[in-house]
Amino acid sequence: MLSFSRKVKEEIVFNDFDIPCSKALLTALIKVTGTLHLGNGMSLTIRTENAKVASFVHKLLKELYHPSIEFMVSRKMKLAKNNIYVLRVSKAKVILDDLHLMDGLGFPEVPSDAIINTPDTKRAYLAGMFLASGSVNNPDTSNYHLEMSADSEQQAHYIMQLMNEYELNAKVIKRRSKYVI
Repeated sequence: MLSFSRKVKEEIVFNDFDIPCSKALLTALIKVTGTLHLGNGMSLTIRTENAKVASFVHKLLKELYHPSIEFMVSRKMKLAKNNIYVLRVSKAKVILDDLHLMDGLGFPEVPSDAIINTPDTKRAYLAGMFLASGSVNNPDTSNYHLEMSADSEQQAHYIMQLMNEYELNAKVIKRRSKYVI
């Protein structure tokens, strides 16, 4: 049976996004799930447990940047043993520069105003964050809530501020090594 979060994520990926919104969404997804590799040239790896999200990211990257993408599937060895979908993407520098995600050898804590600059791109960024690290309970339950996680406090507060622009009453708490919004 599909979880409610999975249904919501699959609904998001079936939406059409214009180019600025696609870039905003990718900025969030890559920030949370991307890893930069500096071996034979620079490559970017994106990981997700949702096949439809992986396919959606593949589609967006192909439409916007035309990189070569190696699509791999592995199985998680802990607990649920879910599949992990891995996209190894060429043209990493081109993509990261275009999305303003190069900050030395790491990713900046918050997205650039050049990417997130309209109400639509703000919503697309939040959609990307949700696809990368979010969960939501069914509104029919008594403990209905939405949460996303971030690696840094600065990023978490940025997401909280964006969510509160839509009167979502978001707060940040620290849980283990993550910040949960």
